[in-house]
Amino acid sequence: MGLKVAETFLTNLNYWWGAGKGPILVVCYTNHALDQFLEGILRILKVLNPKEEPALIRVGGRSKCEVLDQFSLHKKRITARRMRTFNSGFREAEYEAVSSVRELESERSAIIGEAVGFGNLEGIYHSCVEC
Repeated sequence: MGLKVAETFLTNLNYWWGAGKGPILVVCYTNHALDQFLEGILRILKVLNPKEEPALIRVGGRSKCEVLDQFSLHKKRITARRMRTFNSGFREAEYEAVSSVRELESERSAIIGEAVGFGNLEGIYHSCVEC
């Protein structure tokens, strides 16, 4: 019965929650009951939005359901830490790349300046030879 109510809510999100964003808190007496209920919600979410990853988080560590393992708060926290580490490394690499590009542009400007100066000297040399 509860799963049908949840399905009705999820199917009609825009009518009862405006933009369709917000949590639904599910509390069950046993972990097994919670796992079964969340598996049902997961199936509903995949049918409603097959292209999106379901926004589902299971709090607690006693789930025996492998399907819900990826949605545990513990796994989400580990993934978030990895992403912060990855983004941090990415920012460092980006900074180094930008610094290298600036250094190369500076060297290029110096070389072009020398080439222009050399071109002027060559012109002066030719005018002196003609004298």
